[in-house]
Amino acid sequence: MAFEPSQSKVLPKGYTFMGPELFVSENAKAMVLDLLKNAEKRNPDAFDMYVYNDFHAYAIHDLIDKTFASIKKMVNKKEWVEAFYAIEALTVFFEFESTWTTCDDGDLTKLANKLYGAILLTILKGLKDTNQLSPKKFPNLECVLRAAFEFGKNMEGIACKSDYTTACKAIANDLFKDTMTADRALYEARLREYVESIEDPEEKKELLESLEEYVEEMKEQKVAWYMRGKASKPEIKNVNLQRAWNDYKGQAPEAPIRGPAEWDLTKWTEEDKSPFSFGNMDDELGI
Repeated sequence: MAFEPSQSKVLPKGYTFMGPELFVSENAKAMVLDLLKNAEKRNPDAFDMYVYNDFHAYAIHDLIDKTFASIKKMVNKKEWVEAFYAIEALTVFFEFESTWTTCDDGDLTKLANKLYGAILLTILKGLKDTNQLSPKKFPNLECVLRAAFEFGKNMEGIACKSDYTTACKAIANDLFKDTMTADRALYEARLREYVESIEDPEEKKELLESLEEYVEEMKEQKVAWYMRGKASKPEIKNVNLQRAWNDYKGQAPEAPIRGPAEWDLTKWTEEDKSPFSFGNMDDELGI
């Protein structure tokens, strides 16, 4: 099945791409860009600085901590749609930023992953219970579930238990197994429409190349990610979000162990930065 170029637009209003495999809501994209901007402000390399080994990792943990708190407020108010956009944004952010998983406190990373899963499942259950967990409500639902599933599998690779992957796969299998071929054709049509909308020639050329690579890769995959292996029942069990929150909260350092009590390096004065700058280190070493 294919969609002809002459057809009406197929890219839903309020949705865009951040890469061939990242079909995102505009709401989530705005949040992702804000998270990435704030993450860059916490990266010593961006300021030609070295503070200490795990400064960057813990600085990102602090950013994630604040994001968790924001999403949990939405969950407490049962603002399921807003919470979904927010967890979508955090999931996409994890596609770009993994420094936080390298900190020397493995237990903190495990607790963060556990809380992520608890928040995700609570939101998915809230949407399902209110009859909103569908591609009609969220055109990129399958993409969000896949991104969460893949993130969880990656976390399992560093010894983080990720039970939420089972639910993501089961929900996707239940919703999309009968429409896989049509869904893939529609996805490609949406992606092509997005690429054609790009005005910059060089950017469009690069995206077209990425698009064709993606299409070829999809042709080689006879079944979708959610159809591989044994399928579980698409039920979302109740999770103890408050317990996951209590276990996690307060575990991440509130401030750096060197320098000012602030993770955002743009808030450091030049005097604050001076002892940690590469230039001053080189001078001390006589380089």
